Amino acid sequence: MKRLIYIGALLSAVLFPLFAAAAESVIPSPGDHPRLILLSGEEQAVRDKIAADPVVKGADSTILSFCQKALSQPPVERVKIGKRLLHVSREALKRIFYLSYAWRIHGNDIYADRAIEEMMAVCRFSDWNPTHFLDVGEMTMAVAIGYDWLYQRMTQPQRDSVVAAVRKLGFEASRNEKWAWFYNAENNWNQVCNAGMVYGALALWEACPEEAGEIVRKCLETNPKSLASYSPEGGYPEGYNYWGYGSSFQIMLLVALQSCYGSDLSLMEQEGAGFYRSGSFLQMMRTPTGKCYSYYDSPRHAAAQYMQAYMALCSGDFSLLQPEIEVMKAYNYRHLTEDRLFPMFPLLAARIAVPLGSLPKPVASQYVCGGVTPLYLYRSGWQSPEDTYLAVKGGISLSSHAHADQGSFYFEDDGVVWATDLGSQNYESLESKKLGIWKMTQNSDRWNVFRIGPFCHNILTVNSHKPKVNHEAVLTATGTPERPGAEVGLSAIYSEDLDSCYRKVYLEGRDLVVEDWIEARDTACRVRWALCSETEASIEGNAVCLSANGKTRYLRATVIRSSWLHRRQKLSPCIWETSYPKDRKAPDVPAPEEEPLWNWPDSPIHSWDAPNPGTSLSGFLLDLKPKEKVLLRVVLSPK
Repeated sequence: MKRLIYIGALLSAVLFPLFAAAAESVIPSPGDHPRLILLSGEEQAVRDKIAADPVVKGADSTILSFCQKALSQPPVERVKIGKRLLHVSREALKRIFYLSYAWRIHGNDIYADRAIEEMMAVCRFSDWNPTHFLDVGEMTMAVAIGYDWLYQRMTQPQRDSVVAAVRKLGFEASRNEKWAWFYNAENNWNQVCNAGMVYGALALWEACPEEAGEIVRKCLETNPKSLASYSPEGGYPEGYNYWGYGSSFQIMLLVALQSCYGSDLSLMEQEGAGFYRSGSFLQMMRTPTGKCYSYYDSPRHAAAQYMQAYMALCSGDFSLLQPEIEVMKAYNYRHLTEDRLFPMFPLLAARIAVPLGSLPKPVASQYVCGGVTPLYLYRSGWQSPEDTYLAVKGGISLSSHAHADQGSFYFEDDGVVWATDLGSQNYESLESKKLGIWKMTQNSDRWNVFRIGPFCHNILTVNSHKPKVNHEAVLTATGTPERPGAEVGLSAIYSEDLDSCYRKVYLEGRDLVVEDWIEARDTACRVRWALCSETEASIEGNAVCLSANGKTRYLRATVIRSSWLHRRQKLSPCIWETSYPKDRKAPDVPAPEEEPLWNWPDSPIHSWDAPNPGTSLSGFLLDLKPKEKVLLRVVLSPK
């Protein structure tokens, strides 16, 4: 008997935690329709906010204006561009979300019926392009929002059509491991696709509770992989633009769980801290002139990142939202990042008690993050477009959407972008040329694209070689209020040609100073120092003169060589301009180091390169002897 008791106790000790874990993994049934984002009865709070707050009224008017135009347009059709159906999924999401919002807040049945027509159209598609699963994720979210919000307006056959389409074109597709690799991803794909699948699961719960529960469970297991990329300080590795994509859908996911269950089902317990800090990252990525630090695949102009409303609500820091409000008003609520989700702005704004037109201005002057893409960001103030802004980055080129730009910097002062990053190029324009831009190997086509590769960035290149893409540039913040800046260890990425390389970028008064400590290997080498700028460039003596908007700065370089430390050698500057002589044939391989007065073309060097009007590329060339050590000091100064 004692033996049986012992065995029973042992089995209980082993099996009870398993039973408990299984019980904890059971996802409860959500409430009645509508249950996603905006519950029944919550519409009035949104109406009240629209009536009381001019900022929210402006946003609401923009949504209604779009809805009026959508009424006269035919439903979307299944027409791919290259390998993507994503533009169709996004348009469907925008139409269904906007029209459903208009019906719930303003009550005109014509909006609901038009949204249902759009849903029926996409449910008749043969598929939602599962080979590029973002298309499926966004389309599933679109149909799910319409189904949940318009449930009472839809006929039973219409509901059946949605259920059948989502289960076949969404859920079934997500069980194909070849297509649904997003479950193992650490980037925006994880966030967007998981959010779309969960919206479908929560909307269709009654029709397929076991299937829906499994989808939610799988999200809770896999979504933290993408959340980990924000750790520890909140920096988003993929940059400003993809924060607007990945983080917006992460917020959509969280809002859906909270509206259905009153909590996030513990999703954010382990990896959520960095995500909630990322509002500060995004705020400091905006520059005084209204642009953004456009590293990686990002446009140069900042948009209204209205999902900061959620970050402001979570943190209680409403200064996070204030710059976005300014952009909304400046652009009359248009040119919004990921604007298919824009109804979230008035819905979130309804939860903010203070008037949105009088939010406090930010006060932060410095932001530093580690992680996959370490950054140093400095801003002298938030009062004027002439404030000073400096950004320095490290990291590794093997990360998602990365460019070959480790050790680069961005600089604004006096209302001029003196050092810029050209940002992204349209993917289809490159994929249509059969370029393998998603391969991150050293010899990938990706690094031959001008905007992505090293030769347009504010970095060093040596012997025309591309820096090592699988090695990390380690960033250390050294900034003080008197001398803001950072240091970057670059030895690993230049190991093919240099024994060591170390860069310091800092402000000294109104001067930008860049110091590169370089040691050659056992062969001679040529170093190219480059600056890409939104200015006109000309050579004046031993300096490059940069001019824009009536403002002028001078770029000068000196080198201290180990063999004669008591002397400084002045370097001759070079300019690679954006204007390109029409009678001169462009080469297939850019080699500006070999031709000091090289003209970088405004028209493409390669057939796949986008033009870059309004920019100049200039710098200095430095020849090193074997094993020679030098300090290359470049100063950008008003004098």
